Amino acid sequence: MKNCFLWVAIPLAIFASCGDELENQNGQSKEDVIPEDITVDCEEMSTSYGETNGYDYVDLGLPSGNLWATMNMGASAIQDYGDLYEWAELVPQETPIDYNKYYMVPEDRSKEGYIKYVSQEDERSSGCDGFTDDKITLELSDDAVHQKMKGSWRIPTKCDWLELDACCELSYCTYKGVAGVKYTAKNGQWIFFPKAGTMNDDGRILDGKQGNYWSSSLVENYGSTAWSVSFFNDWYSISGTFRINCLSLRGVCPTK
Repeated sequence: MKNCFLWVAIPLAIFASCGDELENQNGQSKEDVIPEDITVDCEEMSTSYGETNGYDYVDLGLPSGNLWATMNMGASAIQDYGDLYEWAELVPQETPIDYNKYYMVPEDRSKEGYIKYVSQEDERSSGCDGFTDDKITLELSDDAVHQKMKGSWRIPTKCDWLELDACCELSYCTYKGVAGVKYTAKNGQWIFFPKAGTMNDDGRILDGKQGNYWSSSLVENYGSTAWSVSFFNDWYSISGTFRINCLSLRGVCPTK
């Protein structure tokens, strides 16, 4: 049986901490169509980078001061796909979906359930034996970006993704022959996200057609899912994705 990419279309609930500006621009849901006629080839474009803790970033002039890494985790160039990770896992997945992740007693399938990151508001009772801890954001100890890149690097929260959308223009882009999307900021700087695909039992699929990126934010009332950003052929969404899926990671860090 093939384990295909699983995601859950959940209406976007804006965190109060995202601020009124983001809420007003994004409303209560996020699923936008990107006009196909703005597809561009950005192979000859250039931008200026900085570096912190040994990793390059782009300063998009965001209100938060966030600096976004220029490439995916595991990539060696902007256009490289990089590695795929399950949510809260520190090791990239070469084969997908281990159903024993976070099980309290992996040998006893009657004890299925998560033993970390389970909100009391979880409507699906995802915790093992009713377990809850009300952790809704990845701790740095479970943040693969922070553990690899160190310093102040981390996985973006849902609010970080919302800020990127609110403050930048999104367009299709082909960078050095690789399909993806480009966020262009008001200061003229831009950042590229390749459509790196996901995994099923045969390995990576949908590369070049679909990009899927984790946030560090749990969906509070649907605890088996975390917020992610997905780029398809002509639209993108910020929605809940099952934590057992394997998605791309991109780092952010505060202004130096």
